[in-house]
Formats: sequence, C-alpha cells, structure tokens
Amino acid sequence: MTAIPKYASAPTDDLSFCDLIANCEIRALIIRVGSAIANFFLSIMTLIFPCCTSSKKPTNAEYLFLARRDENSQYGCCGSFSVEKADIIWQKLQKDPAPGISFDRAIVHNAKSIIGTCTAMSLEFASTYFRLREEGVSEALLDKLRSLEEGFKESSEEMRSRQIAFSSITVDPTAAIDISKSKIESCVKCHDFSIDYCSDEIDITSGIDILRQEIERLPQGVYFVRMLKPKINHKMEERGHSMIYVHEKDLTFFYDNNQGLENITPVSAVGTLLERLSGLHQEWDIPNVRFYRLQPFSLLPHVYSGPW
Repeated sequence: MTAIPKYASAPTDDLSFCDLIANCEIRALIIRVGSAIANFFLSIMTLIFPCCTSSKKPTNAEYLFLARRDENSQYGCCGSFSVEKADIIWQKLQKDPAPGISFDRAIVHNAKSIIGTCTAMSLEFASTYFRLREEGVSEALLDKLRSLEEGFKESSEEMRSRQIAFSSITVDPTAAIDISKSKIESCVKCHDFSIDYCSDEIDITSGIDILRQEIERLPQGVYFVRMLKPKINHKMEERGHSMIYVHEKDLTFFYDNNQGLENITPVSAVGTLLERLSGLHQEWDIPNVRFYRLQPFSLLPHVYSGPW
C-alpha cells in the first residue's frame, strides 16, 4: 500500500452557515502567520537535524500533480467570492433540484467569505477528466492530467463563488427522500451530470471491512465521493468533504483538492482508497462515506455547459 498523506485539520467548506463565515479573515491570517512561523522553524531544524525532519509531500505515492497547501488545506480555498458569479450558479442550481432540496439565496447574498472549495474543485476536475478522456488513449491521458497542475494546484475566487452557491443547499426535513443522494444529485446537475449508481452509505465506525466490501463491488466509473458528519440543521450535516475516485479499466485515480491527483495501480486501488478515507475520518471526524457514479449528459463537444 502507498503511504497516506497527513491530513492536518477538519475540512471546513461544509460547516453550518454561521460557522462558515465567522472570523474567516482572522482565521486565514492566523493560518498564514502560523504557517510562516512553522516553516521558519522547520527550515532551521532541517539545517540542524536533516535526518529528523520530513517533507509534507506524500511519499511512496505517485501524484500526477500536488496541491499547493496553506498549512492545513489547499491554498486559496478561504476568502472572498463574487456575489454576481455565485448568483448565476445559484440560479442554475435552483432550476431543477431533487424533491425536498432547495438552495437558499439569502446565504449567497449574506455571506462575506467562505472556507473550503472541495465540492467546486472536485466537480470541475470530473468535468475536465471526462473531456480529456475522450481526446486520447491512456498514455496521452496521463500527460494531459499532469498538465492540469497549474489550474488545480490552487483554489480561486471562481471556485469560492461556486462553492458558496453549493453551500446554500437546504433540506426539507419532512420530505420522504434519500437525503444524501438527493443533495448530490441536485449539485451535480450544475455540471450536467446525473447519478446512475450510488453505493450504500457506510459508517466507517461500524467496521472497515464493510467499507472494503463496498469499494470492491463498485462497478467501473467516475465517482463523486462524499464524506460527512450528520447533524440536524438546514442541510442535515455538520461538515463534509468531497473527492473524485476514477475506477476504470487499467486506470485508477484519486483526486482530493487538498492533496492533488494520485495515480494508483489497479491492484492496490482498494487498499489505497481505504487508507485515504480512513485517514480522513480519523483526522476530521467525518464517518459517513458514499460513492456516486457520475454520468455526463453529453460528452461532445464539451462536458460542462455552465455559465463560467
């Protein structure tokens, strides 16, 4: 098995709205100052004790590209956004959500900033992957995926604007629906995706073997992976994290915007994915895992026909 990268703190893109915006600028400043201080002392320690220090870059794993990190998460994932861009995305999300799901425009208009862009970045990666896959064979595909580093190593105002629209999701608690599936179905429509298969929702605390069995029986496809901690609130979760798992013939990739794009050998795919998801749960306390297979409405000429 490849070694799992260290995840330092909880993902915050899907906290409750009040937690989402409170003191974001102060937190960002604290993170940057703390990161600078930590890097200074790390440099000193590296000079004095080179054998006792280690890089934050993952080892024993082939990453086609790595995310630029701001200590605990992807650089640029925290900050301001464009209300105008977010409102355009909100309008598309609100056009045809699943039953029991809506998007609260007040959240978009009242928010000052946001922390985290995992859903926005993951869906953008999935759209790009589908487009690139149609353009060439697997050998050329690897080179094309490596070339995505410039666009995916950091987050941006564009992604923050998309994320705040996704984060405005609201669940009707009286609706008789599969809540987690309905939420993802409603979000991925914005990228012209449908969900044609989804796994059971697995609670990692009930046993790692159950998760292993679920991964082993996944049919081939490109999966939106969602981990979350449930909570009774407007979107029925306390926090969560989104990723992409590509499970196709002779091709296996795992994309986490806080880490980068990992190229996994098919024979080690199950074990590696178990390590990644278990590590996320242990560090961030997000026990629920579910896989949603994405199906593009149309692959040609472009996967995504959104407004940006």
